[in-house]
Formats: sequence, structure tokens, C-alpha cells
Amino acid sequence: MIGSASPASSTPALSALFEEATFRIIISTPVTIGDFGVGDDHQVDFTTPGVDASRAAVLHLRVRGVQCNNTITINGVGVTDALVARDGDELDDFYSEIGRVPPNVLRANGNNTLRIASASCFPAAPDNGNRDDFTVDNVVLVYRQP
Repeated sequence: MIGSASPASSTPALSALFEEATFRIIISTPVTIGDFGVGDDHQVDFTTPGVDASRAAVLHLRVRGVQCNNTITINGVGVTDALVARDGDELDDFYSEIGRVPPNVLRANGNNTLRIASASCFPAAPDNGNRDDFTVDNVVLVYRQP
């Protein structure tokens, strides 16, 4: 789904970021990644018609159960701050996270690929077969057009 958004805030920085922004819903139903989910990673192809690739974009998502240093990439480039590890009582709740997609990552013509990968929680034995199990939902990319 593609849509348009205008700022709901009068905060100048927020308004500048979302001024004439366009969004793409990438994942709209819960996906569990890890040993007890779809596997070690989940990949989704999507398009960003008319994107101004020279500008950064924002990835919004809901997550639950993140315990390790899992990764999100778009077109092979890491999306920072999108999967914050939690512990204890926080693992059962969904949290909204925001990640930054660097400039020159999104492609205006052709497919983009979102990849979310589960990591081992044991750095000394990364291939021990015990991957972090976590759920992502409502993954939305907000980007600018020229």
C-alpha cells in the first residue's frame, strides 16, 4: 500500500521530515522470526515509486521479544536503531521502534529488499542453532519524493 502523509506536529524538525512524505506498508501482519518462526530471516521485496534516493528515510515497526543483536537491512545496508533488545518483563509487550534508512539506499526504479535476520544470543557460539525468536508487525517505510 502506498499513501501520503502531512505533519501532525508543529515541531519544525518533525514537520520537515514528514513534509510531503510518502509511505509504503511493507509488513502488515505479525511475522515471528527465529527458531520457532519463519526461520533465521524473513525477506520482503517492495517498491518505492518516485523516491528521492538522495534523502534518508524512516522505518517504523512494532516488535516483541527482541533479546539479541538482530539485524534489519534494506538492499544490504543496515537500518540503525530499529531492533532494540529488551529483557525480563519487557519481552511480552509490543514496542514501536524507529530506524533510519541512510541516503542512497532506496531504489526509485525496481525492487528494494527488506531483510530481517535473527541472531544467536550466544556470541561465543553463533552457529549453535539457538536463534532469538521475536515478532515484527506493522512495518512502514516513510520516504520523500523530489
